[in-house]
Amino acid sequence: MKGLMFNNKYGLQDSVLNGSKTMTRRNVSNKLVTQYEDWLENASCVNVPEGTSYETFEESISKRTPYEIGEVVAIKQAYKDINIDFIPYIEKGKCGNPKGMAGWDNKMFVRTDVMPHHIRITNIKLEALQDISDEDCMKEGVKVSSQGFYFCHGIGTRGVNRSFVTPKEAYKALIDKINGKGTWDKNDLVWAIEFELID
Repeated sequence: MKGLMFNNKYGLQDSVLNGSKTMTRRNVSNKLVTQYEDWLENASCVNVPEGTSYETFEESISKRTPYEIGEVVAIKQAYKDINIDFIPYIEKGKCGNPKGMAGWDNKMFVRTDVMPHHIRITNIKLEALQDISDEDCMKEGVKVSSQGFYFCHGIGTRGVNRSFVTPKEAYKALIDKINGKGTWDKNDLVWAIEFELID
């Protein structure tokens, strides 16, 4: 079973677990990005193969999505956060007391088959990061209050960083916090993955 990680620092994992975050964006692989850039460069040339269009390119790339619609994916959490005290044996997998394992405090190294929470992929689309809609910003974990739009800052959902005039401004600040300053401006090609919490 595949797994997905969500950022704890900005309250995104909590938002997934309470059902208020229902979308995530993940960068498209460098290989596919190169193909995309090659296509864009050649699309304006006279000698473009007949039938080539953005739609046919997108259809071709969409067949190589990281997840399938309907696929159930584990939400990766550190073992210490899910109060797991024993990892059962599976072939070629560590078992026993999780306290001595890398996954105890690093969810990158957990076994997805023992994760208690799961999501189901409901839609996947290919787009540039800056093409996100206001509606999708809200699905990504941006919240609204009487002061404007915001995202949580700090451990869990404690503390609000600041408020923004639009959902997109809040999301821009959030994605730069998570992936590093300048992420928004790079405007990478991303998979926009929509999901629903199932347990």
